[in-house]
Amino acid sequence: MGHERRVWWVSLALFGLLGGIWALSSPLMSVPDEPAHAIKAAAVWRGEIRGDTIGLAPGDVTGVSSKVVDRVPLAYAELHHQPDCFKGRPGVSAACAPSIGTDGNIVGVGSPAGTYPPLYYILVGWPSRMLSPYRALYAMRACSVLLGALLLASATASASALARRPVVTLGVGLALTPTALFLIGSVNPNGFEVAAAVATWVTLLDVLTRPGGPTPRLLARAAVASVCFLLARPISPLFWAVVVALVLVAAFTRERGRLLRADRAARWAGAAVASAAVVAVGWLVWSPSSESVGLPGVSLGTAAVHSMGQIPTEIQQMVGVFGWLDTPTADVLSRVWVGLVVLVVLLALVVGSARQRLALVATAVVVFALPVAIETAGVHQLGYFWQGRYSLPLVAGIPLMATWIIARARRFALPLQVGMAVMIGAGVGAVQFIAHGTALSRYARGGPTSSLAYRWGGSWLPFLTGSQLFVLALVVFGLYGVGLALAGSSGGDGVEVKSSEVKSFNAESFNESGSGPVTGP
Repeated sequence: MGHERRVWWVSLALFGLLGGIWALSSPLMSVPDEPAHAIKAAAVWRGEIRGDTIGLAPGDVTGVSSKVVDRVPLAYAELHHQPDCFKGRPGVSAACAPSIGTDGNIVGVGSPAGTYPPLYYILVGWPSRMLSPYRALYAMRACSVLLGALLLASATASASALARRPVVTLGVGLALTPTALFLIGSVNPNGFEVAAAVATWVTLLDVLTRPGGPTPRLLARAAVASVCFLLARPISPLFWAVVVALVLVAAFTRERGRLLRADRAARWAGAAVASAAVVAVGWLVWSPSSESVGLPGVSLGTAAVHSMGQIPTEIQQMVGVFGWLDTPTADVLSRVWVGLVVLVVLLALVVGSARQRLALVATAVVVFALPVAIETAGVHQLGYFWQGRYSLPLVAGIPLMATWIIARARRFALPLQVGMAVMIGAGVGAVQFIAHGTALSRYARGGPTSSLAYRWGGSWLPFLTGSQLFVLALVVFGLYGVGLALAGSSGGDGVEVKSSEVKSFNAESFNESGSGPVTGP
């Protein structure tokens, strides 16, 4: 078994455990918009692909004139009310939630997810046709975890093979914040989108820089990641286009372009991705729409200032705000995570070429400016709607791009690499463990409470005792942190390169002006 395949299988198991512990530890419907997405998944598997738009009477309490309706069994329609007793009430444990119903009578129910592309729901919704609603919901979460693990295993396999050092695995660890894993462990395409985005960032960089050109296996991984990314959420095609543009700025060369155009497997992969892009855009045009409550009286300048002012809050949400935005982690955890990302960015700016620095700065600017522009443009129709989790597919590019630059740098001593890897591995493992404990303790006992309060039991616990969950979390997140440190400390190349391929690769490394190599071999 080759190096990349071993990394893929180990990563699949590890990310399955990471997503699985979050799927186990979050009460059903405790994740933002999970009821809507579970309803959509059940509806899709009953032939309700796009929902119907119905008019509402003037003066409806929602303040809108229409909504999208899905038709599902009553047990699923009632999921909207499942978290009512603890949603937005962090002092209340999840033990107050009612049991999941079993009524199979088909009813119409409003669904904010009614306009979403059906791919994710096709992949996760099938248990709703085979199991009771309670078991089906956990099975849907398991499917979501598996999808995320498959995509992230592909990302890690490419990360381990990129350039001179496999430190891009550290970028994958920094891109997957506690919030990202929390979403992956739920019925919500936002987590699927994040995993697909991370895989897209990494595999595209691999496609454009692998010595000798990409293998058919790599091209397949890149194509699957892009297709999943494009079809994850309504906004995903825009995000995908931004990711592709930034990767091209960082890594594209005319020589690599000629090589890909001559490669039959690359053309097939490109055709698959292009087809998915057409489907994604077509879905946006064809899918029904419902009206939302906006802020028509707010000027665009005021909206832009407000959106920029929300960036610190959104950064905290990206790292660790759980539940229905009612369970934040301690501020110090966000600071540690941001500090680790800043560390790799600064190192990349020191050791990178001019072109690489430009690409990294452009990535940082775009990933924060674009959400501000989107929210500002939509304020009259949607109000202030942006949440930090929406930005995760883009923000993932900052640590991924930075570690890719470090991985390709000639002047980066091994002791410095090892120190960085140990610091990031320890920091990521510790933050993930404490953040998970914060969320679980809140639902087990109500808050405010310590991040490890669940260890001593609570009024709500998922299948295991508090002590068992503590040991499980310690092992899973400990393995994750140690794995990142070991992978990032390695000095060997993940890809075996023939001498003829090195010559070709070195030719591609020269910049447009021919003044010298942009990166090392």
